[in-house]
Amino acid sequence: MPMRGELPPARTRTIVREAPPPSPMAWSRLRATVWDQDFQFVSSLCIIGFLVAINLILRFPDFGAVAATYPFFP
Repeated sequence: MPMRGELPPARTRTIVREAPPPSPMAWSRLRATVWDQDFQFVSSLCIIGFLVAINLILRFPDFGAVAATYPFFP
């Protein structure tokens, strides 16, 4: 408002940039995640634990029924 001594608002020019396509960005993030050594360590431990659990389930299929007959289970 010029009557009070204020300057008119400056007009800013907005620059519109196109976002990169999502697929290359997603692939680069996935590749960075998969190649992370911490992720590889944790995922290998999870896979080993899963395989051990499946092995025990297949070796002792009736362990739950046997354990339920023990007196120390409430």
